[in-house]
Amino acid sequence: MSSSPPPSKEALVIILDVGKSMGTKSKEDFEKAKQAISLLIKMKMRYSPKDEIGLLLIGTKQTKNPLNEEHSNEYKNIYLLKPIDTVSLDLFKLINEVNIDEIGNSTNNDLLDGLIVASDLIKNRCGKRKYLKRIFIVSDAGGELIADIDNDTKESIFNGLKDQEINVNVIGIDFKHFSTSPLNDDNDNIPVDNNIKVKKEKIPTQITPKEQNEIFLNKMCQYVGGIVIPIQQAIETLSLMRSKKILSRTAFRGTLNIADIIKIPIWVYKKSEKTNLPTAKKISLISRRQENQEEHNNNEENKEEEENKEEKKTKKTIRKKEQNKVIQERCYYTYEDPDNQVEEEKRIKAYKYGKNYVPFHIVNEKSLKYKSEKGITVLGFTDEKNIERNYFMGETYCFISPPDDLYSQLSLNILIKSLSELQKVIIVRYVYRDDLEPKLGFLYPHIGSDYECFYFNSLPYSEDLRQYPFKSFSFYNHSEEQLKTMENFINEMDLMNSDSNEDNIVDNEEEYLKPSHTFNPLMQYFYDCLHYKSMKLNNNNSNHSTNNNLLEKMEIDLPPVDQVITKYCFPELNESSFYYKLINKCTNTLDKMKEVFPLKEITEDNNNNKNKRKYWFAMNGNNEITLDSYQITSSNNITTNEEQVNNEQEQVAVVGNNEYEGQVLKRLKDVDNDGGNNNNRRDGMTDEEFNNMETRIGLNNLFSDRSTSVKTTNPIKDFNDMINRRDIDLVDKAIEEIQIVIFKLINDSIGDQYYDKVFECIKVLREGCTKEEESDKFNNFLVKFKNLYSSKQSKRFDFWKNYILKFNLTLICQDECEGSEITLQQAQNFLLENNVVVKDDNENERDNITDENDLFNDLE
Repeated sequence: MSSSPPPSKEALVIILDVGKSMGTKSKEDFEKAKQAISLLIKMKMRYSPKDEIGLLLIGTKQTKNPLNEEHSNEYKNIYLLKPIDTVSLDLFKLINEVNIDEIGNSTNNDLLDGLIVASDLIKNRCGKRKYLKRIFIVSDAGGELIADIDNDTKESIFNGLKDQEINVNVIGIDFKHFSTSPLNDDNDNIPVDNNIKVKKEKIPTQITPKEQNEIFLNKMCQYVGGIVIPIQQAIETLSLMRSKKILSRTAFRGTLNIADIIKIPIWVYKKSEKTNLPTAKKISLISRRQENQEEHNNNEENKEEEENKEEKKTKKTIRKKEQNKVIQERCYYTYEDPDNQVEEEKRIKAYKYGKNYVPFHIVNEKSLKYKSEKGITVLGFTDEKNIERNYFMGETYCFISPPDDLYSQLSLNILIKSLSELQKVIIVRYVYRDDLEPKLGFLYPHIGSDYECFYFNSLPYSEDLRQYPFKSFSFYNHSEEQLKTMENFINEMDLMNSDSNEDNIVDNEEEYLKPSHTFNPLMQYFYDCLHYKSMKLNNNNSNHSTNNNLLEKMEIDLPPVDQVITKYCFPELNESSFYYKLINKCTNTLDKMKEVFPLKEITEDNNNNKNKRKYWFAMNGNNEITLDSYQITSSNNITTNEEQVNNEQEQVAVVGNNEYEGQVLKRLKDVDNDGGNNNNRRDGMTDEEFNNMETRIGLNNLFSDRSTSVKTTNPIKDFNDMINRRDIDLVDKAIEEIQIVIFKLINDSIGDQYYDKVFECIKVLREGCTKEEESDKFNNFLVKFKNLYSSKQSKRFDFWKNYILKFNLTLICQDECEGSEITLQQAQNFLLENNVVVKDDNENERDNITDENDLFNDLE
């Protein structure tokens, strides 16, 4: 019979005791209780994010739970703080806000009633679905005496927990009795079978009611499955590193084909795979801001509405996911036309071949794709020694026989043991899905204590191997003292002898360091940082502010590295670690090694100019092309001289194209635009040398890029280039096109993404129109801009308020430009007025036409 896989999700209810007895404890004890619960939730969010958790408080002043409503106040002083739901950040907030003085300190805190309510919550939540079910109790067991409850009630509770397969764990505060494994004493056995009645327990009268409750909880945990541990041990255990749960799924189910005659059914599981850090998901910042604002407003309006709170919250969560989701679309543009998108039908894939690109249509790509069939085929057998360790590639897979196939188990078992005795491996061809690239690999037998299997690793092709030539160390001469010192060091660091005493007698023949798990500290610290930032974000959202830049202004600090990770990474700092003892034992040998292997520090001055980057135009060699070789006669022409002159000052390089000129221009522009270190900017040249070079090259005249249209990439430069042209009049075109760019940028802006760029464009447009005496065009543009964005209902009102009004950018008046019809007073009042009508440039022309028509009417 094949065993069914374990459930992939867990339903967990945490019961926190806030009764009178817990209230008498110190504040530190209660904070430890909350810390243990927070660590448990943190562990679930990190390693089992699909698990579901509910929070239940017992010993509260108020009562809120489903069973109490159904059974008319039979389960009082039990408050359901959080129904069972997927683990989330809200749980941390709820736990941190629990104040025992405000919500608890009730004398009526019945642990058994809390267990009944918790089991009912799990039953209603899980139904017939497969779940792991567990209840955590965090209490000091100082409430009502459980031994006073009748035996039938205890029996029904135990049987109910057992039937539902619910495990119970207790985190004890100030406990004296603990259990970490079930008892085997038949005399103390409390049966949980429905057909056997529970025998009444004899509780000694000399112990306190608290101790009686502790004993009862210990026995209950043992019989239903669970443990009772002290609070400090729970905190330490929950703080330890662990790996994420991986659901065991087969990667392949098929047959192992040997010579097309023997077919052995097998199942393949992935044994090892590199675990990468989680990838960051993109969310909408605008939706996040609106969501926080709406949540704040709803909380203010619905403080007294509690009945439909959960239903509203569920709908809100769905809406959040839809709002925050970002759909990515990839667009393609050309350098020549960066404003217009290249349509899909005009694009084609191309592969680089040398310096050229060879286009491939999708039809050609499909024809090139290899057609393969799913299966594993044996190609042959070879000795283990023929497979070098550096040939192992990729992930490791485990090949086993199906659990319910006895013949397959027998066949595979015989094959594994035979190959193990012969020390041979199988070379196979592995295709785990149709039409995938086949893998060349080998199967090597593994015989464990409880199972046998084949392990699979991919083998490299010849193209995958790197043939690097390395120098041999044979020509290096070493002294006998150096050799002996190194041998002593290796012997002292031998783990088999590391636990020896002073007489070099090994107490234990086993390896001293034999770890079963080695965790990745980077992964652990990443999740610590993620938890830390999420908690800060959650706190900022709870303390809502009207600041729209809340997310941008969050602190970027990171939490300190946990001590568990520090001890893990630096065992030499941990006095209780084996490494600390091992290093101390080898101290003398290490000092000796420093003496016989002296090291010489290499200063930076010795290699100061060795790896320094040099550009060709900054070199000064006899056979090198220098900047003196270029003679610029005009912006487009370079005079060349084919005669070789001995005098270096008159030497001229022959340049037949503009390639070198473009390189000079690019280098100079990059250097000139670099605002960093002067040494990096000049590449070793002095300021005088650089200025002379710039003068000779003619940076302002050498192939200057002349824009003929205003694009969104660099609109300010394009606009200035066009209005400064004197060979052709592009002023009107520049003014018209930059207005189009301004409206495009502000409408396409995500939040305030392009606001600074838009404002700079408007300022440049105003300056250009003032300079070129085109004030009417700017004034009409600004009036139109005001009509669109100055209303509070406009989506871009924040730009009008935070930029136009704040910096008092108004119309061009007569004092600035003689051709303007706007007075200074009108310009000052413009920003204070409501929307105005845009004046049409052709208005005067239409008025003249109207006057002419009226004149003709009078003549008639």
